Amino acid sequence: MVFCKSGRHRSAATSFCILIGRGVKAEEAMKLAESKRSEAVLNPPIRKRIKRFEQGWRQRHCFQAS
Repeated sequence: MVFCKSGRHRSAATSFCILIGRGVKAEEAMKLAESKRSEAVLNPPIRKRIKRFEQGWRQRHCFQAS
């Protein structure tokens, strides 16, 4: 379980990163989370940071999402 006070920023971003680590592409992870948690705030800086995380994760782990 991932939790922060309002569940809008930190826990949402952490959830996306967990999904990316499990092989889900960033865009797919964000769409899934948005559909399940309407309170999640996915402003442009957060989206950019998550995409950078995905790039770094894939480079470090030589992992390709399906």
